[in-house]
Amino acid sequence: MSTPATTGERAPVVLIWRNHQGPDVYAAPGLLPQPVADAVLPALGFEPDPAEAGLFTLTDPEHDGQERARAAVRALRTMGHQVGTEPDFDVPGTTLRHRDEPDVVFGEHPYLGIVAAVSDGLPIDPAPFLTKAGWHHTRGLDIYLAPSVEREAGLDAIAAAGEQLHHGRYNVAVQRHLAADVHARRADTRERGRARVSSGAPAPTPTARSAAEAAAAPVSAERAGTRSR
Repeated sequence: MSTPATTGERAPVVLIWRNHQGPDVYAAPGLLPQPVADAVLPALGFEPDPAEAGLFTLTDPEHDGQERARAAVRALRTMGHQVGTEPDFDVPGTTLRHRDEPDVVFGEHPYLGIVAAVSDGLPIDPAPFLTKAGWHHTRGLDIYLAPSVEREAGLDAIAAAGEQLHHGRYNVAVQRHLAADVHARRADTRERGRARVSSGAPAPTPTARSAAEAAAAPVSAERAGTRSR
């Protein structure tokens, strides 16, 4: 199995190619961080290859595999990703989308706490970035609840999701007071880390659940129900 040859000044963030001995179509992150690939590529019809870590295969490649691979290349390039592929999957002339409006907005609801809203009609759905990190989708309101009811953990969840979404080339907006609180919390976390290193204090024990871990934990149905009342 060989990957496609790539040319150009920029190295590709994603590679998409076919198995010329069979129908399979493969994708792999080049410069794209693995957590971002884990969210983006399944949204384009690829699934993790159980035989090789970091590799993805197109589902049901014998069903319009070439057109679906071309659609994936087009969507990735429309989002602004550099894609290395082979001639059969290449889509010349793909243009970048306009990014005047935010794709994902984080805000604070007076009763539900920290929430996120996602725009419709994007080339690649950003929802997996949230659900994989434990954000809980409420169908009735069509918003996502933060993974934890604790506000500090919610601020950590915004910071973590925002970083991954930026890697995915999404336009992210955060409610002004929340953005200030996220910035202050990250600065405080860095300062406490430096102070701990300077004092020689031991790192938190593995049993102590950090805010970052709380932010990554899925919200339970019971807690989601409590928040929505």
